Amino acid sequence: MQLLAELKRRNVIRMAGLYLVGAWLVIQIAETLLPIFHTPDWVLQALVVLLAIGFIPALVFSWIFELTPEGLKRDDQVKPGESVATETGRRMDQLTLAGVLVLLAVIAADRYWPRADAPEIPETARSQGGADRGVDVQAGAILQAEDPVATRQGRSIAVLPFANRSAEPDTQYFVDGVHDDLITQLSKVAALRVTSRTSVNEYRDTEKKIPQIAAELGVATVLEGAVQRAGNRVRITAQLIRAADDSHLWAETFDRELTAENLFDIQSEIAGKIAGALQTTLSPAESAAVQKVLTKNLVALEAYRRARILLWSVIQTDLTEPERWLAIALAEDPDFAAAYAMQARIEIANHWFRGADSDALRRADLALTKARTLDPDAVEVLLSEGYFHYWGYRDYAKALESIDRALVIAPGDADIQGLRAFVLRRMGRFDEARAGLRDAVLADPLNLTYRTDLALMELRNGRAGAAREALEAALAIDPGFAYAHLNLALLDVELGGDLASARTRMAKHISDASIAQILGWWLAVAQGDTALALKLSTIGSDADSQTLQMYLHPAMFRGLALWAAKDIPAARVQFELARGELQADLDARPDQPRRLLALCVVLSGLEETEKAAPVCAEADRLQAPDAWSAATQFRDLAPLLGGDLDGALQKIEQSLSRPAGGLPLRYDLSPLYARLHDQPRFIAAMQRYREFVSESP
Repeated sequence: MQLLAELKRRNVIRMAGLYLVGAWLVIQIAETLLPIFHTPDWVLQALVVLLAIGFIPALVFSWIFELTPEGLKRDDQVKPGESVATETGRRMDQLTLAGVLVLLAVIAADRYWPRADAPEIPETARSQGGADRGVDVQAGAILQAEDPVATRQGRSIAVLPFANRSAEPDTQYFVDGVHDDLITQLSKVAALRVTSRTSVNEYRDTEKKIPQIAAELGVATVLEGAVQRAGNRVRITAQLIRAADDSHLWAETFDRELTAENLFDIQSEIAGKIAGALQTTLSPAESAAVQKVLTKNLVALEAYRRARILLWSVIQTDLTEPERWLAIALAEDPDFAAAYAMQARIEIANHWFRGADSDALRRADLALTKARTLDPDAVEVLLSEGYFHYWGYRDYAKALESIDRALVIAPGDADIQGLRAFVLRRMGRFDEARAGLRDAVLADPLNLTYRTDLALMELRNGRAGAAREALEAALAIDPGFAYAHLNLALLDVELGGDLASARTRMAKHISDASIAQILGWWLAVAQGDTALALKLSTIGSDADSQTLQMYLHPAMFRGLALWAAKDIPAARVQFELARGELQADLDARPDQPRRLLALCVVLSGLEETEKAAPVCAEADRLQAPDAWSAATQFRDLAPLLGGDLDGALQKIEQSLSRPAGGLPLRYDLSPLYARLHDQPRFIAAMQRYREFVSESP
């Protein structure tokens, strides 16, 4: 008690209260002002640490010294009758009260003060600086006047990865989940063009300034934000910046109890505030979409977010981790429709990319049925339905129906736009697919796969110049991107017949992926390098591989290489080997169109045409309808191997008359087609095709 009385007399307790109120006020003001000057996160963190360190010295100072009319004196030097500690204490109480009132006023103003309308965005910010003309990413603009999205969506925004200001460990997934959800919510506003997460994630921890980022992404505005999680509280700060002059259009801090519902509320509020700042109003349907709560269970939500982030990063490889987190989400909330939809999508991916589990589609169907029962109109459910019909059964019409319904809810979602384009090209609607891929590139300018697939669409629509430009733009972003190098090698072959250049590019930049192996094998055959062709004839040896659209047989490739080298006896040995193994596989499972096609080829190579004919017909019958990969040279080779020159010419003419549906590998350069090279019909067909693909836009 005596110590407590002495602490009160020396105003140590009052100093503690005054210091805490003052420090809190300083932090609140700093948190509001520092982002305006784009100060790094460590400045605020350092300020908090310094204020915390200063607390104990302040108390020690108050214990040792007393403020007197003559100035500071040590407490033991002040006589009892001369002490003014009581009066000093009253002034400290007044300062503390005033500080509390100011602090409350700051908090109230931040949360409730009505904000003036944002200044109008100048026309220059809407149409210049790459904002809506197209995407200018290092290699120069490739989407300009022809950009359909620029006309439809004049308000463009990139949401940069949120800074993590949490002191708690393992919170980065939480912060990334908030960021991803906000992008998803904004993509539901039709008037906004929202840059995809794939592209904005490239700017995590970047030192680049906002105007430079905006120019590279082709947007007029940029949203920065930060998330702080502490116990059962969450604070999310966000500020919308106009790229043209680096000025603020809107900024706000959201401080709430940490619940799943509050997180969705904050995200929908931010979406609404951004729409208002960019002078657009949400429709009732859009408001309902952005306010939708996926789950009220916070643990389930966090597990789902982890699974979603992992699925984006590992698709085509190991899906075990996203599956594990989804299991946690569904255990916490058995009525989580979006989680069931993602579970279905994982099973569909297992079927499409790996084909390792014959029950994958059945499990996908069960999960999707559950998701439909819970929320049939959720965009996540509709998107999984699209994948189910596309990857599961190649039912493109049904897939497109589900995708279009999803696109009505989230018209700015680049993933949905890209998927729609891929389905359209399988259906043979190539002009629409090309336009859709251009939309996807505009929304996701750093997605190199979209850029490269757009190049293929340009080439197959007779726009070789645009194809090369798109590929070079992709390589300007990432000079080592193998898929772009692969297609530049194809372009070299298609337009110039430059086999040496194509082989050099392949050797330098491309791994042993199956599709690259096919091109490498073909180049070796075309240049007469039989030894290399035989070495590369392991194509398709992985029986479970689904990434190779035309799984055939290694012995078939060896036989074709030897046949091209005119070593017919050795070729027949390989064809016989392939026949035995393929027939055994087909006896066990006859519904394999790729193996039937391989058997069609090897029987033709053995000149057993009567046996080959029904096998070839069955391979065609079982092959899923697919305008994108409809023409394959292995089908063209079958009649040629059997000596049917007229049948081979007919198939080649069909392939070359629809170049958008298949990219032939220079029939006129391959010794496999040497028997046709002097045929007038063949020469005319090749000339028509060369004129088509060489036509510049």
